[in-house]
Amino acid sequence: MPRLLFIPLFFVALISQAAPPKIDAVYPAGGKIGTENDVVFVGKCDPWPCEFWASDSGVKFVPDEKRERVGKIVLEKKTKPGPFWFRFLNAEGTSEPRLFFAGTLPEVVEDAKLEHGAVLEGQPVTEKLPLVVNGRLEKKNEADFFKVTAKKGDVLHIALDGYSLRSPIDPMLHVYDADGARLALQHDGPVNLDPRLKFPIPADGEYTLGVLAIGHPTNANVFLQGSTASVYRLLLALDEKALPAHLKPAPLPVSPQPNAPYTAPFEVVSVLGKPRTPNRVLVSAKKGDSFLAKVEAYSLGFETDPVLRIFKPDGALLRETDDVKPNRDSEYLVKISADGEYGIEVADRYGRAGENLKYRLTVGERKPDFTVTADKHSYAVKAGETVEVKLKIARINGHVVPLELVVPKILGIDVELPKEIPNKTADVIIKLKAKADAKAFNKSIQIKLRESEGDAKLVKTIDFSLQDAAARGPFLIDEISDLWLTIIPKPAPKKEEKPDDKKEKADAKAKK
Repeated sequence: MPRLLFIPLFFVALISQAAPPKIDAVYPAGGKIGTENDVVFVGKCDPWPCEFWASDSGVKFVPDEKRERVGKIVLEKKTKPGPFWFRFLNAEGTSEPRLFFAGTLPEVVEDAKLEHGAVLEGQPVTEKLPLVVNGRLEKKNEADFFKVTAKKGDVLHIALDGYSLRSPIDPMLHVYDADGARLALQHDGPVNLDPRLKFPIPADGEYTLGVLAIGHPTNANVFLQGSTASVYRLLLALDEKALPAHLKPAPLPVSPQPNAPYTAPFEVVSVLGKPRTPNRVLVSAKKGDSFLAKVEAYSLGFETDPVLRIFKPDGALLRETDDVKPNRDSEYLVKISADGEYGIEVADRYGRAGENLKYRLTVGERKPDFTVTADKHSYAVKAGETVEVKLKIARINGHVVPLELVVPKILGIDVELPKEIPNKTADVIIKLKAKADAKAFNKSIQIKLRESEGDAKLVKTIDFSLQDAAARGPFLIDEISDLWLTIIPKPAPKKEEKPDDKKEKADAKAKK
């Protein structure tokens, strides 16, 4: 009997000594819904197998019992198309959330046995398009090449997700003809570092697609990036309609243009049709009015880098504004000082024009709002101790309605909320105090911040943002609202040895 008790205590000791899992990447980084996908994880996860969590209930994980950080991600038919978060956990905590893409198109995995060192030695893509190729730039100065056969008049749509998967890469796409001459190169895309390329096929034949990357974040030593975490997904299609939603601009029809001036509120969707020529609308307004003029393009997936200009009724420039962080879109609150018709111009920063230079202009009321973010994606607390959840609350457009926090009840945790939430932008702290006898807890929680007064109360789930100072555009998902809480209970007391046990150990040692 004592021996049977010793085994679980031994494993509890091992678990308590392990660090939280650290997962840097998963390869491949996606799969087709309704399939089982062999995957390997980059990082550490002890003791293996670790517990697995996904933000989509249709996702399951089957670990390989013999090989560490290897298994199958199962995408059941009920899995929602698109990216989802996953984590690994052990008794000490959780890994950073990582992305996996649940797709609807056929998928293949790069043949790692083939040499990709030269343009003319690329891997043939024999499957029918559209198709997703899962690849990895595994070594320094590595480049991957894939051969595609196409006919004159075809338009090959090529898109790559790498940076947006949070891989440490700034990728590039190259297109070569059958002789190895480069025909096209695309670096950054319209919304982030991932390239998108629309390539008209000039003649029947075989074309080679090159995938290369430098490191992100960049440093002084520039070389072709390669690491086990440098995973990517290369999408190939001959019909733009086959592209997943996140690779296509928002489907917005162009608005008809009236002859009379607009009156707020209104919305206009338009295209910059002539190079270096801004589009202009007139707004009729009265003294004392105010309206928020907002141009969206970057955030909608268009190539436009919009510049917004506001003109007084006499033609004088009232304001010019460009980027509004964290993106390249523009907005300005206009306060009307005199009756008249005010001009609103939208231009591209670089004077470009064309069907992809689209935007949406909205002019309307400035609505008070607020945002809230957490300082971490996960928190761990030992029994008898306290952990702080630091929140950054930002009041927008004069928001002053009282706010209150809603924290779920957690067995073994006493919650201490801030005495008040200021009616201005501020940081506040929630204290989670684990009781001395708190049991193990390892789950996601959601904390909410809501208005406590008014009829239509705003409610926000508190997110942790993956965007930081090094970010160069959005990821597939930028925030996670499933914050993680780990309670680490006090270790079980050590079993006291009886005198007879000590004598037996001493006798055994003497015999040796």
